[in-house]
Amino acid sequence: MRSTKASAGPPLDDRTTRARIRDAALELFAERGVHGTSIRDIAGRAEVSAGLVQHHFGSKDGIREACDAHVIDTVLRQAEQAGDGAAASAELLASMYAASERVVRYLARALVDDSPGVGALFDRGAELTAQWLTRSWPERYPAGAEVTRQRAATMTAMHLGTLVLHAHLARWMGLDPLAPGQAHVISAAMLDVYTAMSDYLASETGVKIRRALAEYQDDLKGRKATR
Repeated sequence: MRSTKASAGPPLDDRTTRARIRDAALELFAERGVHGTSIRDIAGRAEVSAGLVQHHFGSKDGIREACDAHVIDTVLRQAEQAGDGAAASAELLASMYAASERVVRYLARALVDDSPGVGALFDRGAELTAQWLTRSWPERYPAGAEVTRQRAATMTAMHLGTLVLHAHLARWMGLDPLAPGQAHVISAAMLDVYTAMSDYLASETGVKIRRALAEYQDDLKGRKATR
C-alpha cells in the first residue's frame, strides 16, 4: 500500500509557531495557489519574520509538504473514523463538518493545482472506497478486481469533484458549500440523489438503460476479440 505521508518535518502542535505558519500557508495557498504565494506573504499572514519561516520549513516546497501532510492526515482520519457507516451519528457528522475550513479550501485548490500530496490522498481515498464496496457487496465487487477499482476510483472522483467545482456550486445554490455551517448541504444532496437513482435504476427505463449499456460493452469486447 502506498504511503500517504509527505515529508513534512516533526509533528505540529496547533499551538506552536510552526503550526501558525502552516495555517497561514494553508489559507494563502488556497486563496492564491502555491505559485502566487511568497514566503514573505506567509510570514506576513503568520505575523513572523521570513527568516523564521525558512528556519522552520527551509523553503516554500517544505511548507507545501507540511500543508499536504496535515490535510491528508485530517481528511483520512475523518474518513477512517466514519468507516462504513456503523459509527455514524450526529456527533460524528458535526465534528467532520466543523473541521478546519482552511483544510477544505486548501484541498479544493490543491486538487486543481495537482499538488503532489493530493495524488496520495486520492489513492488512499479510492482504496478505502474499494474496501467499503467489497465489504458491502463482496460478490459484486471482489477485492482487487478491475470492476472494484474502477467503481472506487469513480466514486472518489465524484465526491472530490464537489470541492473542485465549489465556486460553481456556490453560484448555482446561492451558498458557500465549503463553509462549516453549510457543508452538510452537499452531503444531503448526494445522499438524496443516490436514493433517487436507486429507485430510477430499478424502474423499467433504468433496466433498459442498464441492458443497453451491457450489450454495448459486450459488443466492444467482441470487436476486440476478432481483431
